[in-house]
Amino acid sequence: MEHEEARKKLNDYSKGFIADKAKENEIETHLKTCEICRRELAMWQDVNERQKGLDSGKQDARLAAKIKEINREREKDVNMSPAAKRLNYVANTLKSPAAMIIGTITCVIFGLALLLMVVKKEVSPLFHFFMIIGGLAMVFVVIRSYWIKKKK
Repeated sequence: MEHEEARKKLNDYSKGFIADKAKENEIETHLKTCEICRRELAMWQDVNERQKGLDSGKQDARLAAKIKEINREREKDVNMSPAAKRLNYVANTLKSPAAMIIGTITCVIFGLALLLMVVKKEVSPLFHFFMIIGGLAMVFVVIRSYWIKKKK
């Protein structure tokens, strides 16, 4: 089998898609003598293996590490204005589990209070109390996590 013909079939060979046994033997014979095709076959096998991992829903650990590294570098960007850095920090803090819980509780209380307003046409003073407490809790979460980050 000629070199170019063998190279065109390496991807199918790596997946086991060569049905003709004679063609498969010709490719194997060519691989014994051709270093370039052996390297290309190894590349195709690696690509196919990674594709299987993506297809099964597994996240590549190297990809996750790279994403974290990019996010860290973005936070350290010297060209970013101080206001943009603070906004980025607050946005990341509000994604924390504590902030999500407090935000959810505040939204539920606000929704119930709105429902009471529609039904009773008045709002209990407790509504204002809980809304202020919820807002203060969110501010506390942001300040606390900022303080912890500064200590590190």
